[in-house]
Amino acid sequence: MTFRKVLVTGSSGTIGTRLCERLMEDGAYEVIG
Repeated sequence: MTFRKVLVTGSSGTIGTRLCERLMEDGAYEVIG
């Protein structure tokens, strides 16, 4: 599986945090930031 690197700016924000959680649950992304 190819990992996609995702830069999440403002990961401390609600949207950023939810996005990180969603991507990590999906397991297809490496979350950076």
